[in-house]
This record gives sequence, structure tokens and C-alpha cells, in this order.
Amino acid sequence: MAEGYVYILLNPSLRAHRYKIGMTTRTPEQRAAELSRSTSIPEPFEVVFSKRFTDCLLAERLVKVRLQDHRISSNREFFEIALEDAMNVVDSVAQEIEDSRNLALAASYRPSRERGFDTAFELALENEPGAQLDLLLGDELTVHVPPPKMRREKASTGTKQKKDIEDHLNVCMPEVREVFQQFRVRVKNISWQVAENVWTYGVAYKAGQNFVELYFRSNRLEVCMRNTRYADPENLLGKVPDSYKWTLSRRFLLEDQSQLDYVLGLVKQSYHDVA
Repeated sequence: MAEGYVYILLNPSLRAHRYKIGMTTRTPEQRAAELSRSTSIPEPFEVVFSKRFTDCLLAERLVKVRLQDHRISSNREFFEIALEDAMNVVDSVAQEIEDSRNLALAASYRPSRERGFDTAFELALENEPGAQLDLLLGDELTVHVPPPKMRREKASTGTKQKKDIEDHLNVCMPEVREVFQQFRVRVKNISWQVAENVWTYGVAYKAGQNFVELYFRSNRLEVCMRNTRYADPENLLGKVPDSYKWTLSRRFLLEDQSQLDYVLGLVKQSYHDVA
């Protein structure tokens, strides 16, 4: 679960009623500024609407399902729709998520000894205190039970069947796949010493020691780098929680090709920390 925003961006160079709709864990203004750095667009993006969510990934997925018929291209986040209609969709998703949480909260407060279970959802909530109700596509509700916590060191050397890159890319949208392929080539070109290692939870690049690890999400790559001093003028490099105790404890959320030059500049700094 990641806190962030679902945003609607306008670019004056686009046709009327065409908007970029997506999510970011930073501010919508920062995201708009990033996209505006591209030399392929004549004018900067403007934030015309945004809404904060405690789970912006879920919210974005639901919004895009409802806007599927308005999507201009399957591998682009641009939609042709009246602004008011797009805002109403985001607002309705926010309300549906809130309603699902209220349902989960109400179920958890009803003492089990005083009732039977009305639904499979309540039964799951009773048996798994850490579970939560997630709103899925359409009007269905389902129960998501978090996996047991596991030490990261053990998980990476466990007995699970080894994954390959295609296994990881299967969770990604087409545009994220393309970003990964470009990122991969450019990281390998940093030096002949750079080696690629695919493991259970992602892909690592090393030169003696790991200096970059990638984790694959549907709409982004999480790029983790070493804990060193960075020249990061846009202040886009986040920090992995201290409780994780990761060596690669600095994190960049890579969402599209416009960010590649910037993140590669950070990656090279991480590389020089081990080379």
C-alpha cells in the first residue's frame, strides 16, 4: 500500500478534452514538472485536479478500469473525456474505497461470539486479524491477507523456483516493460564490470557488490541504490524505512522514460560507491 495522489494533467498542446491521468507518490506538481522536462512536448503540463489516497495504486487501477473506453492508446496514460466526468470518476472511486473500509471496520467490531458470519469476507477477517478488504474491479469486494513477514536475507536465498526477467515483467504494463529494457541497457553500459543477477524478488546489478536493485510493479520500477551522498537537485530520491535494514536503502520510483536520464545519473553515483 502506497500513499499518494491520482492526478489529472492538462497540456495545452493537446486536443480539447484530452488529459493525462495517473498516480504518483510524490506531489502532482512534481510529477507535472518531470513530464514537462521532455523535449517532445512544446508546453508544460498543468495539474487541473488531484486527490490523495492512502493506497494510490489501488485507486489508479480502479480509475483506469472505469475510463477504459476513453483511453486513447493501451500503452499511454492519456484519455479523451470531459474534465468534469474524469473528476467524477476519481471522486466515485474515492467514495467506493472509503465504503469498503467502513465495511471492513464494521465487520471487525462485531464480536464473533455474538454472531454468525454473514459472508466469507467477515469469516476471513475473523481468522486473519491482519487482513483488509480491497475493492476490486467492478463492484466486488475481496479480502487481502498479507503474506507472512520474512527476513529479506532468507527470502533472497530461499528454495523457491528461480524466476527469470519475463516472470517479473509479467506484472508490468507495456510502457514499464519498455522503460526497463532501456534502463537495463544503459546500466550495463556503465562498465564492463557490471553484471546482472535475477533473483526471486527482482533484478540486481553489481560490480563486486550490488549497487542497484529493481523491484517490478504494474506501473513503475522501484530502483533501490546504495546509502551514499547523492547529487539529487530535484530531491527525487527517497529513503527505504530504517526497519528494513537494507544496504541499498535509497529508492527512486521510475514511472516513465522521461525520468531515465535523471535516474541514471543517480545510478552512476551508486556505482562509484562500489567501483
